[in-house]
Amino acid sequence: MTQQDIQLVQDSMTYVLPQAQQTGERLYTHLFELAPEVKSLFATDIATQSRKLMSILVHITANLDQMDSLQAELADLAIKHNAYQVKASHYAILKTALMNALAESLEEKWTADLELAWGKAYDQIAETMIEVQEAAAQNE
Repeated sequence: MTQQDIQLVQDSMTYVLPQAQQTGERLYTHLFELAPEVKSLFATDIATQSRKLMSILVHITANLDQMDSLQAELADLAIKHNAYQVKASHYAILKTALMNALAESLEEKWTADLELAWGKAYDQIAETMIEVQEAAAQNE
């Protein structure tokens, strides 16, 4: 991920923030359409879950240029996701749901370059979390 990619993602969050709750809820709507079976993985209501997700997303995107410092936080998050029974295959589905939600929220601001930048950011985060989850599962 380049500095330009990071900047694009971070800049886009200024437009997402005022509608963060709606974006989060859109994400879960898309997620459950794509993979209805994952709905059972969520114990809290979707409004609460959306707030949590968007809070984490805001924090991570604000610190994309400091990925080394995010490693421990992503590892903790990955371990929690193991406890929630999240599988590596779920990350690709979530990526599609996120990209769809962002495209809807950002409307004409959602460009091919921005989509590519978000994809790179998501892939880097997901890769880190999947590696931690798989290592933790092997050590159980």
